[in-house]
Amino acid sequence: MPAAATLAARYADWPWWAKSSVRLLVILAVTYLFVAAALFVLQRRMIYPAGRSDVRLEAADFAGGRDLRDVTATTADGLALHGWLTRAPGGPAKAADRRAILYLHGNGGDRRIRLGETDAYNALGWDVLLFDYRGYGENPGSPSEPGLHRDGRAFWEATRTLGYPPERIVIAGTSLGGGVATPLAARLCEAGTPPAGLLLRSTFNSLVSAASGRFPWLPVGLLLRDRFDSAAAAGRVACPVFQAHGEADGIVPLELGERLFAAFPSESAHGVSKCWLALPATGHNAVRIEGGAAYAAAERAFLTDVLPAE
Repeated sequence: MPAAATLAARYADWPWWAKSSVRLLVILAVTYLFVAAALFVLQRRMIYPAGRSDVRLEAADFAGGRDLRDVTATTADGLALHGWLTRAPGGPAKAADRRAILYLHGNGGDRRIRLGETDAYNALGWDVLLFDYRGYGENPGSPSEPGLHRDGRAFWEATRTLGYPPERIVIAGTSLGGGVATPLAARLCEAGTPPAGLLLRSTFNSLVSAASGRFPWLPVGLLLRDRFDSAAAAGRVACPVFQAHGEADGIVPLELGERLFAAFPSESAHGVSKCWLALPATGHNAVRIEGGAAYAAAERAFLTDVLPAE
């Protein structure tokens, strides 16, 4: 008798509860595989819920009294991406004598909802280059980890082209933006053109760790294509580092931020100690608001230490 027929005959003799258990296991296995396959196929839609605009986001339409200017950068793979430069009131006329922050935002929305960030930095005397990744805002392309790294490098070069020297630029990354900012800073430090500093908020050691916490029942390490392993790059960051994280962060747990911070050198190449700030009762998306005076003071102190106003 063929093996399949033998197995079928034995199955027919099983008690009802054994048959029901096998059926349930089969259903669960098929469901698990279906969910895992769906997440593998749809993962980039989940990672990048991009804010899209059908029209060009012109600086003039959003200035609202700000010195807001349109900036375009071309990536290594030929995409023309749009962003804004907002200049702080007063200060030197030449960009070479001013201070700038290259701001890399998180995975939700586009630059329109980040003008509060530019206002805060402008109030401290810093210009801000705020841009959208590929697939965000009115920008062409589809987001991916390699793509976002190209976008970050393109806008670093755009900041340089505007006249800001590397030593007068701080790279800031929030949430997923930290996964772009950290490798960018590491790359620049290795190239001998380090930024003035790296400022991180609500970010993770790796996207694999963050996703594993949300889907502990899935083999995320095998399924995830975009991994954003910031911790692997952190050891090569030789510029000053400031990192803040909310203790009530329900999206990127505090522990993941702590793991990333531990991976940075204890001090910069010029002897500036890295700085960690954990904020009680503060969530993921409202560090500036919920962190209040404690966050504002620590951020101001870091920016002043790395590059005082002249």
